[in-house]
Amino acid sequence: MVLIVRNPRPKPESAEKITDQQRIDLLRTMTAYAGTYKFDGASIEHNIEISMNEVWSGTKQVRTIKRDGERLVYTTLPFHTDGKMSINTLVWEKIK
Repeated sequence: MVLIVRNPRPKPESAEKITDQQRIDLLRTMTAYAGTYKFDGASIEHNIEISMNEVWSGTKQVRTIKRDGERLVYTTLPFHTDGKMSINTLVWEKIK
């Protein structure tokens, strides 16, 4: 399972007072999906079984992975979003 949230994220006053716009903003600042995967040492192939974005459910998503010192760099293949070509990169850094 993968759950990625951006920082900062909106923080509504309370669950009872959350607005539709705040719900939209919360959804836009996260990505979540789950399923099986295959890893070959250089890339990972996610077989998406369930996703917050139903367009991804039933698809394969491939990411390249490389180690850079104490960092693990996880990069998408190029894709179109909002009419633009994009590549997302996520970096994990080991804290000592």
